Amino acid sequence: MGDELIVDIWGSDTKDFGPLDYTNVFSSGKSVASILMGIMVSEGRLDYDEKIGTYWPEYATNGKENIKVKDSMKHEGGLPMLKVPLKLEWLTTEGIK
Repeated sequence: MGDELIVDIWGSDTKDFGPLDYTNVFSSGKSVASILMGIMVSEGRLDYDEKIGTYWPEYATNGKENIKVKDSMKHEGGLPMLKVPLKLEWLTTEGIK
């Protein structure tokens, strides 16, 4: 027990990828965050209709004062772009560090 393969789910359209290779799991944190936020709402610790600034005062600046938790979760906070253009070097591994 412990070494027996129970499920073998993986796939790729390349021959250079196999079941022991690592891969990114993009956006997986969104699911966990949504579940945790739902738990917080059910416990009365968070309200979807409340402004984000109630929980995170520093957020409520520069036109973000009226954005509610539910707006952010639905990607409807009204923040379609950054005010400062991103420079390519900011997006490299070194730039992110």
